[in-house]
Amino acid sequence: QVHFSPPLYRQRYAFVLDYVAGDPTLHSLLDVGCGTGQLLTAGKYRNPHIQLIAGMDLLRLELDEAYFRLKPLSVEYILFRRATPLHMYLLQG
Repeated sequence: QVHFSPPLYRQRYAFVLDYVAGDPTLHSLLDVGCGTGQLLTAGKYRNPHIQLIAGMDLLRLELDEAYFRLKPLSVEYILFRRATPLHMYLLQG
């Protein structure tokens, strides 16, 4: 049995976020099969040049959890000021 450390999904997330951070010409992030939106949530904070974040999943329950993860908190308006606006979408399909 093969075990990854850190878990493989975290390695994938780190690769994608590092890739996006390394190319400031990229302005959007789409996660097909986003589940609970962990990648999108991390992308929201780590890449200030991202202007569009979208997630798509089949399960409504997963998207509901992703919605609450992506929903801005009051403190974000104070601590995480962005130079560009951020638009976020969750799609079921």
